[in-house]
Amino acid sequence: MASLQRVRVLALAVLFLGAASAFGGSYPAGKVIESATMPSAILGKDVQYTVYLPPDYDSSTRTYPVFYLLHGGGDDDTAWVHLGEINRIMDKGIAEGRITPMIVVTPDGRRNPENYPLTYYMNDADGSYRWADMFIQEFVPFFEKEYRVRKSMGIRGIGGLSMGGYAGLMFSMLYPDMFQVTVALSAGMYDIDQIIEFSEGDFDRRYARGFGALGKTGQDRIAEQFYKQHPLGIMRRANIDDLKKLNIFMDCGAEDRFDVGNFEMHTFFKKNGVPHVFTLRTGEHEWYYWRDGIKKGMEFATGVFHH
Repeated sequence: MASLQRVRVLALAVLFLGAASAFGGSYPAGKVIESATMPSAILGKDVQYTVYLPPDYDSSTRTYPVFYLLHGGGDDDTAWVHLGEINRIMDKGIAEGRITPMIVVTPDGRRNPENYPLTYYMNDADGSYRWADMFIQEFVPFFEKEYRVRKSMGIRGIGGLSMGGYAGLMFSMLYPDMFQVTVALSAGMYDIDQIIEFSEGDFDRRYARGFGALGKTGQDRIAEQFYKQHPLGIMRRANIDDLKKLNIFMDCGAEDRFDVGNFEMHTFFKKNGVPHVFTLRTGEHEWYYWRDGIKKGMEFATGVFHH
């Protein structure tokens, strides 16, 4: 794999017993490759990504399901390893048989090093920055050619936390035949009333470029692009039969600022018979909550991959 020459390897050991006392024991360790790059013609720059490979990746010839695990708005592609400890969670879950061996990759969703304004993994409405097109047209094909990803149907998952949970829901509803499972933790979905009430600065930082509503106020912010790129807008216009193809796991803290939007989606799904799991439990918008939630989310994904 030529592109792997440009990466820094965090953990090269395969099938060794690494210290994992915080997880109740030691387990065969997977490999983490941090901040690899993919050249993007659409964005006109290299896109970073961090990838977790299961413990037997280098010692076998098997292929694996892949999960696109997206980071939140204040982070980069390394956050799910550095703060989320996804590699340790995967190692333990695989060793105990609760999680199937899979490849987990986090592409960098930042617009620039300053991370401003946030992309929410959307295209800008004016086409000036097209993160979503890059992901679907370039990144997924590149990654699944570069790594040993299983080619059969039912092997691709997507999700993440906060901004990444928003994007996981967005992509899965826009491409129901592409992503078979979605795990959305504290998905960053403000509802229409909240968006209308945003300060100008907060709205412009989050959604304005994706909605084509920079500098707009009130109801004018709910433009056509809201119904094409915001999960709560997409679901309103989606074909219900397409939504019923999805397998969605949603988890949001009862004290989280995004609880209203998440509960609105759950209510819509329940009313329309869209299969999903929704958990509203005590917790806030923080890594302690997400580290616990991703364990359950990856177990849910395993059930879908093995169906």
